[in-house]
Amino acid sequence: MKYNEFIESVRQRTGLPREAAEALTHATLQVLAERLSGGEAEDLQAQMPKELKEDLAVPKQKPAESFGAAEFTRRVAERAGIDEVAAQMGAAAVLATIGAAVTPGEFDDVLSQLGREFAALIGMAEPAAGNGAGAGSAAADPLRQVILFPVTATRTVVEDVVSTVRRPDGLLYLGGLVGLAALGVLEWPVAAVAGLGAAIASGARHARA
Repeated sequence: MKYNEFIESVRQRTGLPREAAEALTHATLQVLAERLSGGEAEDLQAQMPKELKEDLAVPKQKPAESFGAAEFTRRVAERAGIDEVAAQMGAAAVLATIGAAVTPGEFDDVLSQLGREFAALIGMAEPAAGNGAGAGSAAADPLRQVILFPVTATRTVVEDVVSTVRRPDGLLYLGGLVGLAALGVLEWPVAAVAGLGAAIASGARHARA
């Protein structure tokens, strides 16, 4: 399997943009290299796309680290800069893609070092396109939402504030808050929270309408 095919498989299984799928892939492989013995990491490295080989580069004499799926997920989350729920689903997608990219014998060798916990983790992965992609795409929505939520939430708040400022009554209200804060009647943080709250509430009312 070539690099682009590998990343596309992870992308399809998670529903994430390509850049996020790449970051998850590299983070998962780096943690996998920590978990496996150096010899097994080298065997796996030999069958992976050249762009991913460096992630598995560890000394051949390195012993396998003994940690479970929960710690594996925690380390992936830390490396990728995402929360553990998203990391768990993403790691499952990467491990499942490894299973499709290497020979069955090599993947069995990897699983023999990882143990049953990891087999269960891999079982969480959604199929790539061509293997029930429609259902996989729908089920991958939670992962995409978890990772992209901060961006979506920020954009929504900004849109609500802009919409409020454009309305005469909204502008008057925000101006009053600024005036009270300037006079010392309200603390600036309190005024800011009140203004944002009003903007968000106004946006929600308009959305329902």
